Amino acid sequence: MVATHPHPTPINRACAVCAGPVGRPAAEELWFYGHDERRGERIVAALADTGVPVTAEDGYIKAPLAGAAVPLLDRVAEALSEAERATERVAWIIAGTAPTRAVSQGLTLQDELRYRWFARLLDEQAFYMHFQPIVSLRGREVFAHEALVRAQHGDRELSGFEIVTAAAQTGLIVPLDARTRRIAITQFAKADLRGKLFINFQPSAIYNPRYCLRTTFEALERTSLRPEDVVFEVVESEDIADTDHLLRIMQTYRNRGLGVAMDDFGAGYSTVERLLRLRPDYVKIDKSLIDHVAGNAAARARIAEIVRLAAAKGCRVIAEGIETVAQHDVGCEFGQGYLFARPALRP
Repeated sequence: MVATHPHPTPINRACAVCAGPVGRPAAEELWFYGHDERRGERIVAALADTGVPVTAEDGYIKAPLAGAAVPLLDRVAEALSEAERATERVAWIIAGTAPTRAVSQGLTLQDELRYRWFARLLDEQAFYMHFQPIVSLRGREVFAHEALVRAQHGDRELSGFEIVTAAAQTGLIVPLDARTRRIAITQFAKADLRGKLFINFQPSAIYNPRYCLRTTFEALERTSLRPEDVVFEVVESEDIADTDHLLRIMQTYRNRGLGVAMDDFGAGYSTVERLLRLRPDYVKIDKSLIDHVAGNAAARARIAEIVRLAAAKGCRVIAEGIETVAQHDVGCEFGQGYLFARPALRP
Protein backbone atom coordinates (compact mmCIF):
# COMPACT_ATOMS: atom_id res chain seq x y z
CA MET A 1 0.00 0.00 0.00
CA VAL A 2 1.04 3.62 -0.35
CA ALA A 3 3.09 4.66 2.67
CA THR A 4 1.74 7.36 4.91
CA HIS A 5 3.36 8.93 7.93
CA PRO A 6 1.31 8.71 11.13
CA HIS A 7 1.94 12.33 12.10
CA PRO A 8 3.39 14.58 9.38
CA THR A 9 3.11 17.57 11.76
CA PRO A 10 4.29 18.44 14.29
CA ILE A 11 7.67 16.69 14.20
CA ASN A 12 8.74 16.96 17.77
CA ARG A 13 7.90 13.65 19.40
CA ALA A 14 8.73 9.91 19.31
CA CYS A 15 7.68 8.18 16.10
CA ALA A 16 7.57 4.51 15.14
CA VAL A 17 8.29 5.27 11.50
CA CYS A 18 11.24 7.47 12.48
CA ALA A 19 12.72 4.50 14.39
CA GLY A 20 12.81 6.30 17.70
CA PRO A 21 12.75 9.90 18.89
CA VAL A 22 13.09 12.49 16.19
CA GLY A 23 16.66 13.82 16.34
CA ARG A 24 18.23 10.39 16.70
CA PRO A 25 21.96 10.04 15.86
CA ALA A 26 22.82 10.83 12.27
CA ALA A 27 21.76 8.37 9.59
CA GLU A 28 22.20 8.53 5.84
CA GLU A 29 19.54 6.54 4.04
CA LEU A 30 17.30 6.58 1.00
CA TRP A 31 13.67 5.84 1.75
CA PHE A 32 11.50 4.61 -1.14
CA TYR A 33 7.73 4.87 -0.75
CA GLY A 34 4.53 5.14 -2.75
CA HIS A 35 4.60 1.52 -3.95
CA ASP A 36 2.28 -1.44 -3.58
CA GLU A 37 3.47 -4.77 -2.21
CA ARG A 38 4.52 -6.25 -5.58
CA ARG A 39 6.47 -3.19 -6.63
CA GLY A 40 8.09 -3.09 -3.21
CA GLU A 41 9.28 -6.67 -3.67
CA ARG A 42 10.87 -5.73 -7.01
CA ILE A 43 12.64 -2.76 -5.43
CA VAL A 44 14.04 -4.92 -2.64
CA ALA A 45 15.15 -7.53 -5.18
CA ALA A 46 16.84 -4.85 -7.30
CA LEU A 47 18.92 -3.81 -4.29
CA ALA A 48 19.60 -7.33 -3.07
CA ASP A 49 23.04 -7.75 -4.67
CA THR A 50 24.34 -4.26 -3.90
CA GLY A 51 25.65 -5.23 -0.48
CA VAL A 52 23.34 -2.66 1.13
CA PRO A 53 21.31 -4.00 4.09
CA VAL A 54 17.82 -3.04 2.94
CA THR A 55 14.88 -3.07 5.34
CA ALA A 56 11.16 -2.77 4.59
CA GLU A 57 8.76 -1.54 7.27
CA ASP A 58 5.63 0.56 7.56
CA GLY A 59 5.43 0.92 3.79
CA TYR A 60 8.95 2.34 3.46
CA ILE A 61 11.98 0.63 1.93
CA LYS A 62 15.12 1.94 3.64
CA ALA A 63 18.59 1.63 2.14
CA PRO A 64 21.74 3.03 3.81
CA LEU A 65 23.60 5.30 1.42
CA ALA A 66 27.11 4.21 2.41
CA GLY A 67 28.23 7.46 0.77
CA ALA A 68 26.71 6.72 -2.65
CA ALA A 69 23.08 7.37 -3.57
CA VAL A 70 23.33 7.38 -7.37
CA PRO A 71 23.98 3.60 -7.79
CA LEU A 72 20.96 2.83 -5.60
CA LEU A 73 18.73 5.25 -7.51
CA ASP A 74 19.89 3.80 -10.84
CA ARG A 75 19.33 0.22 -9.70
CA VAL A 76 15.75 0.92 -8.57
CA ALA A 77 15.05 2.91 -11.75
CA GLU A 78 16.11 -0.07 -13.90
CA ALA A 79 13.60 -2.27 -12.06
CA LEU A 80 10.64 0.06 -12.64
CA SER A 81 8.71 1.20 -15.68
CA GLU A 82 8.54 4.87 -16.65
CA ALA A 83 5.02 5.10 -15.21
CA GLU A 84 6.20 3.55 -11.93
CA ARG A 85 9.17 5.91 -11.71
CA ALA A 86 6.68 8.78 -11.96
CA THR A 87 4.81 7.62 -8.83
CA GLU A 88 7.55 6.04 -6.69
CA ARG A 89 8.89 8.64 -4.26
CA VAL A 90 12.32 9.05 -2.69
CA ALA A 91 13.41 10.78 0.52
CA TRP A 92 16.95 11.40 1.74
CA ILE A 93 17.33 10.91 5.50
CA ILE A 94 20.48 12.79 6.45
CA ALA A 95 22.33 13.93 9.55
CA GLY A 96 19.67 13.56 12.20
CA THR A 97 16.96 15.62 10.52
CA ALA A 98 13.37 14.56 11.08
CA PRO A 99 12.34 11.93 8.52
CA THR A 100 8.92 13.59 8.44
CA ARG A 101 10.51 16.65 6.88
CA ALA A 102 12.49 14.62 4.36
CA VAL A 103 9.39 12.67 3.34
CA SER A 104 7.37 15.86 2.91
CA GLN A 105 10.09 17.20 0.58
CA GLY A 106 10.65 13.93 -1.31
CA LEU A 107 10.59 13.87 -5.10
CA THR A 108 9.36 11.21 -7.46
CA LEU A 109 12.10 8.85 -8.61
CA GLN A 110 11.68 10.27 -12.12
CA ASP A 111 12.36 13.82 -10.92
CA GLU A 112 15.22 12.61 -8.71
CA LEU A 113 16.90 11.06 -11.76
CA ARG A 114 16.78 14.41 -13.58
CA TYR A 115 19.06 15.72 -10.85
CA ARG A 116 21.35 12.69 -10.89
CA TRP A 117 24.26 15.08 -11.54
CA PHE A 118 23.59 16.88 -8.27
CA ALA A 119 23.25 13.63 -6.32
CA ARG A 120 26.59 12.59 -7.77
CA LEU A 121 28.20 15.79 -6.52
CA LEU A 122 26.86 14.92 -3.06
CA ASP A 123 28.08 11.32 -3.35
CA GLU A 124 31.58 12.40 -4.31
CA GLN A 125 31.61 15.40 -1.94
CA ALA A 126 32.87 17.24 -5.01
CA PHE A 127 32.17 20.71 -3.66
CA TYR A 128 34.99 23.10 -2.88
CA MET A 129 35.30 26.59 -1.49
CA HIS A 130 36.36 29.95 -2.77
CA PHE A 131 37.29 32.39 -0.03
CA GLN A 132 36.63 36.13 0.02
CA PRO A 133 38.43 38.39 2.51
CA ILE A 134 36.63 40.47 5.11
CA VAL A 135 38.80 43.51 5.72
CA SER A 136 39.15 45.91 8.63
CA LEU A 137 38.17 49.33 7.31
CA ARG A 138 40.20 50.95 10.07
CA GLY A 139 43.38 48.93 10.21
CA ARG A 140 43.43 47.87 6.52
CA GLU A 141 44.29 44.26 7.37
CA VAL A 142 42.47 41.02 6.57
CA PHE A 143 40.21 40.13 9.48
CA ALA A 144 38.51 37.01 8.14
CA HIS A 145 37.52 35.03 5.03
CA GLU A 146 34.03 33.91 4.02
CA ALA A 147 33.76 30.44 2.47
CA LEU A 148 31.60 30.37 -0.69
CA VAL A 149 30.67 27.00 -2.20
CA ARG A 150 31.55 26.07 -5.79
CA ALA A 151 31.49 22.90 -7.91
CA GLN A 152 32.39 21.80 -11.43
CA HIS A 153 29.55 20.55 -13.62
CA GLY A 154 30.65 19.57 -17.08
CA ASP A 155 32.97 22.22 -18.46
CA ARG A 156 31.92 25.08 -16.20
CA GLU A 157 32.04 26.15 -12.58
CA LEU A 158 28.73 26.37 -10.72
CA SER A 159 28.11 29.41 -8.55
CA GLY A 160 26.90 29.13 -4.98
CA PHE A 161 23.48 30.39 -6.10
CA GLU A 162 23.16 27.62 -8.70
CA ILE A 163 24.22 24.96 -6.20
CA VAL A 164 21.83 26.08 -3.47
CA THR A 165 18.99 26.42 -6.01
CA ALA A 166 19.52 22.82 -7.19
CA ALA A 167 19.58 21.63 -3.58
CA ALA A 168 16.33 23.45 -2.82
CA GLN A 169 14.61 22.05 -5.93
CA THR A 170 15.57 18.50 -4.97
CA GLY A 171 14.92 18.84 -1.25
CA LEU A 172 18.62 18.26 -0.58
CA ILE A 173 19.51 21.40 1.34
CA VAL A 174 20.25 19.26 4.41
CA PRO A 175 23.00 17.05 2.92
CA LEU A 176 24.45 20.01 1.00
CA ASP A 177 24.60 22.15 4.13
CA ALA A 178 26.16 19.39 6.24
CA ARG A 179 28.81 18.52 3.65
CA THR A 180 29.80 22.08 2.78
CA ARG A 181 30.24 23.04 6.44
CA ARG A 182 32.78 20.23 6.83
CA ILE A 183 34.50 21.02 3.53
CA ALA A 184 34.86 24.70 4.41
CA ILE A 185 36.56 23.88 7.71
CA THR A 186 38.92 21.33 6.20
CA GLN A 187 39.88 23.40 3.15
CA PHE A 188 40.41 26.60 5.13
CA ALA A 189 42.70 24.82 7.59
CA LYS A 190 44.78 23.34 4.74
CA ALA A 191 44.99 26.69 2.92
CA ASP A 192 46.46 28.34 6.03
CA LEU A 193 44.64 31.60 5.31
CA ARG A 194 44.67 34.50 7.77
CA GLY A 195 41.96 35.44 10.22
CA LYS A 196 38.63 33.93 11.09
CA LEU A 197 36.54 31.64 8.88
CA PHE A 198 32.92 32.64 8.14
CA ILE A 199 30.71 29.71 7.06
CA ASN A 200 27.15 30.03 5.77
CA PHE A 201 24.44 27.77 7.10
CA GLN A 202 20.75 27.36 6.34
CA PRO A 203 18.64 27.29 9.53
CA SER A 204 16.05 25.16 7.75
CA ALA A 205 18.71 22.46 7.27
CA ILE A 206 19.12 21.97 11.02
CA TYR A 207 16.32 20.24 12.90
CA ASN A 208 18.04 19.15 16.09
CA PRO A 209 21.22 21.20 16.69
CA ARG A 210 22.72 18.57 18.99
CA TYR A 211 22.74 15.93 16.25
CA CYS A 212 22.72 17.93 13.02
CA LEU A 213 25.83 19.90 13.97
CA ARG A 214 27.75 16.97 15.39
CA THR A 215 29.75 16.23 12.23
CA THR A 216 30.60 19.93 11.93
CA PHE A 217 32.17 19.97 15.38
CA GLU A 218 33.99 16.70 14.63
CA ALA A 219 35.48 18.26 11.49
CA LEU A 220 36.65 21.25 13.51
CA GLU A 221 38.34 19.00 16.07
CA ARG A 222 40.33 17.29 13.29
CA THR A 223 41.99 20.57 12.29
CA SER A 224 44.25 23.12 13.94
CA LEU A 225 41.41 25.66 14.03
CA ARG A 226 40.18 26.84 17.40
CA PRO A 227 36.44 27.31 17.97
CA GLU A 228 36.97 31.07 18.30
CA ASP A 229 38.45 31.07 14.78
CA VAL A 230 35.09 30.14 13.19
CA VAL A 231 31.91 32.18 12.71
CA PHE A 232 28.70 30.62 11.42
CA GLU A 233 26.62 32.93 9.29
CA VAL A 234 22.82 32.66 9.20
CA VAL A 235 21.58 32.66 5.62
CA GLU A 236 17.99 33.89 5.71
CA SER A 237 16.93 32.84 2.23
CA GLU A 238 13.53 32.00 3.66
CA ASP A 239 11.50 33.30 6.55
CA ILE A 240 12.42 31.36 9.69
CA ALA A 241 9.21 31.84 11.63
CA ASP A 242 10.50 29.92 14.65
CA THR A 243 12.96 32.40 16.12
CA ASP A 244 13.28 30.19 19.19
CA HIS A 245 14.65 27.41 16.98
CA LEU A 246 17.19 29.81 15.47
CA LEU A 247 18.19 30.88 18.97
CA ARG A 248 18.79 27.22 19.92
CA ILE A 249 21.06 26.76 16.91
CA MET A 250 23.01 29.91 17.70
CA GLN A 251 23.33 28.94 21.35
CA THR A 252 24.67 25.52 20.35
CA TYR A 253 27.43 27.25 18.40
CA ARG A 254 28.14 29.68 21.22
CA ASN A 255 28.32 26.87 23.78
CA ARG A 256 31.18 25.42 21.71
CA GLY A 257 32.98 28.77 21.58
CA LEU A 258 32.13 29.67 17.97
CA GLY A 259 30.83 33.02 16.77
CA VAL A 260 27.56 33.68 14.94
CA ALA A 261 26.67 36.28 12.34
CA MET A 262 23.45 37.51 10.72
CA ASP A 263 23.77 37.78 6.94
CA ASP A 264 22.03 40.16 4.52
CA PHE A 265 20.74 42.50 7.20
CA GLY A 266 18.53 45.26 5.92
CA ALA A 267 16.98 43.11 3.18
CA GLY A 268 14.56 40.21 2.98
CA TYR A 269 13.48 38.75 6.30
CA SER A 270 16.08 40.38 8.54
CA THR A 271 14.44 42.85 10.90
CA VAL A 272 15.50 45.11 13.73
CA GLU A 273 13.32 43.03 16.07
CA ARG A 274 15.16 39.86 15.11
CA LEU A 275 18.53 41.58 15.52
CA LEU A 276 17.61 42.72 19.01
CA ARG A 277 16.44 39.25 20.01
CA LEU A 278 19.20 37.15 18.43
CA ARG A 279 22.08 39.45 19.36
CA PRO A 280 24.61 37.92 16.94
CA ASP A 281 28.31 38.61 17.28
CA TYR A 282 28.39 40.10 13.76
CA VAL A 283 25.86 41.77 11.48
CA LYS A 284 26.46 41.87 7.72
CA ILE A 285 24.69 44.77 5.99
CA ASP A 286 23.15 43.64 2.72
CA LYS A 287 24.69 44.71 -0.57
CA SER A 288 21.41 46.29 -1.67
CA LEU A 289 21.91 49.03 0.92
CA ILE A 290 25.59 49.51 0.10
CA ASP A 291 24.80 49.80 -3.63
CA HIS A 292 22.80 52.99 -3.02
CA VAL A 293 24.98 54.67 -0.43
CA ALA A 294 26.73 57.11 -2.77
CA GLY A 295 24.80 60.38 -2.78
CA ASN A 296 21.84 58.78 -1.00
CA ALA A 297 21.24 60.34 2.41
CA ALA A 298 18.43 57.90 3.24
CA ALA A 299 20.64 54.86 2.63
CA ARG A 300 23.44 56.35 4.74
CA ALA A 301 20.99 57.13 7.53
CA ARG A 302 19.68 53.55 7.41
CA ILE A 303 23.21 52.15 7.67
CA ALA A 304 24.07 54.51 10.52
CA GLU A 305 20.96 53.35 12.40
CA ILE A 306 21.93 49.67 11.94
CA VAL A 307 25.46 50.40 13.18
CA ARG A 308 24.05 52.21 16.21
CA LEU A 309 21.62 49.42 17.10
CA ALA A 310 24.26 46.74 16.57
CA ALA A 311 26.80 48.55 18.75
CA ALA A 312 24.22 48.83 21.52
CA LYS A 313 23.91 45.04 21.51
CA GLY A 314 27.63 44.37 21.24
CA CYS A 315 27.48 43.34 17.56
CA ARG A 316 30.27 44.18 15.10
CA VAL A 317 29.17 45.33 11.64
CA ILE A 318 30.38 44.21 8.21
CA ALA A 319 29.40 46.03 5.01
CA GLU A 320 28.91 43.59 2.11
CA GLY A 321 29.32 44.27 -1.58
CA ILE A 322 31.82 47.14 -1.45
CA GLU A 323 32.90 47.67 -5.04
CA THR A 324 33.89 51.34 -5.19
CA VAL A 325 35.89 53.78 -3.11
CA ALA A 326 32.70 55.81 -2.57
CA GLN A 327 31.12 52.79 -0.85
CA HIS A 328 34.16 52.27 1.34
CA ASP A 329 33.37 54.97 3.89
CA VAL A 330 30.05 53.79 5.28
CA GLY A 331 30.86 53.90 9.00
CA CYS A 332 31.23 50.13 9.48
CA GLU A 333 34.11 48.37 11.19
CA PHE A 334 34.63 45.78 8.43
CA GLY A 335 34.02 45.52 4.70
CA GLN A 336 33.78 42.80 2.07
CA GLY A 337 33.58 43.09 -1.70
CA TYR A 338 35.29 43.25 -5.07
CA LEU A 339 37.09 46.47 -4.14
CA PHE A 340 39.30 44.33 -1.91
CA ALA A 341 39.25 40.90 -3.59
CA ARG A 342 37.07 38.54 -5.55
CA PRO A 343 36.37 35.05 -4.14
CA ALA A 344 39.13 32.60 -5.07
CA LEU A 345 40.82 29.43 -3.87
CA ARG A 346 43.55 31.71 -2.54
CA PRO A 347 42.34 35.33 -2.84
